[in-house]
Amino acid sequence: MSFMAYDSVRIIDIKGIPEIETQIIYEATAIAQSQQSLPDTIIICWPNKPLVCIGYHQIAQKEIEIEYCEENEIPIVRRVLGGGAVYLNKDQIFYQYIFNGDSPLLPKTNRKFFEEFLKPVVKTYNDFKVKAKYKPVNDVEANNKKISGTGAGTSENSKILTGNFILDFDYSTMVKVLKVPDEKFRDKIYKSLQDRLTTFKKELGYIPKRDLIISQYIQNIKDHFNVECEKQEITKLEKEIIQDLYKKYTDEKWINLIKESKSELLNREIKISKNSGVAQIMHKASGGLIKIIIELKNEIIKDIVISGDFFIYPEDSLRDLENILKGNNFKNIEKIHSLIKKFYKENDIESPGVKPVDYLKALKRVKTDVILD
Repeated sequence: MSFMAYDSVRIIDIKGIPEIETQIIYEATAIAQSQQSLPDTIIICWPNKPLVCIGYHQIAQKEIEIEYCEENEIPIVRRVLGGGAVYLNKDQIFYQYIFNGDSPLLPKTNRKFFEEFLKPVVKTYNDFKVKAKYKPVNDVEANNKKISGTGAGTSENSKILTGNFILDFDYSTMVKVLKVPDEKFRDKIYKSLQDRLTTFKKELGYIPKRDLIISQYIQNIKDHFNVECEKQEITKLEKEIIQDLYKKYTDEKWINLIKESKSELLNREIKISKNSGVAQIMHKASGGLIKIIIELKNEIIKDIVISGDFFIYPEDSLRDLENILKGNNFKNIEKIHSLIKKFYKENDIESPGVKPVDYLKALKRVKTDVILD
């Protein structure tokens, strides 16, 4: 994809900032863009202290060892973007694209959005002799291991994509903050992380200087998008919005967003017999893990919660989808599939790597794997 010459992209190279603010700042910029004329913006930062960040569609209590985080004073932050839970610290450099919805640099589809906006990231790794490449839907890999985690979504009228250059990684703490079935399983996750996630340090044997990585990344932005990059300070309006958003991001209702609306179902015992009760199932789609908690009464879907580490646009679509599925016979697979496809079409839903049939595959597992007839 080639780009016509464009005025400029604003670069906010803010470096180390308070941990929660790393997730607030890009939403604040999106809100500011909706209130006054601000150019397409890229923020470069990292947290001064560690944090655990969960995706918009995840249930904190199902994903995170909350007690461990509290004991070790690691804040849990829900972001406005999809994706999975991750442990973040100063060993990463965050890149955060916040582009106006009418920007000529934006591709037409979210899948293309990932591909085009990750090209400067891949090129930067390559410039430091790391053999990185883009892997659909939203990964950057080196030697078949992830080397940049990303998330994307919309806020106000802006498109957002965030990710990280991983300098080094604390595998041990990452494993401790994740919720697991039992302690034996934690060792398996640790090994899996070592096998699936790599870093500058692991690939090169050393960590390049931050300023060199940042300057090369900015140069690659210029070259790829055919733009000038102008370094600026964060505006007064953005600072004011950041302070206002602190209330939201530190509110327990925001952190426990899905639990707040589905507390009764989430607190039920996971048990089904004779086509009634509560079941919990998972399905791995190419775009992420779908998790479903479903309450049945005589085969009818009484209540349902859909969560996971995937991306869906608009972001609040899952609650509407849940409402559409309630009241239907879960064994009527054809009707449920038709309802989901209709919902996607009528609401112009995009979920890269997750198709209507993937929800169906998850629900079929209730039928075949969980229920005891």
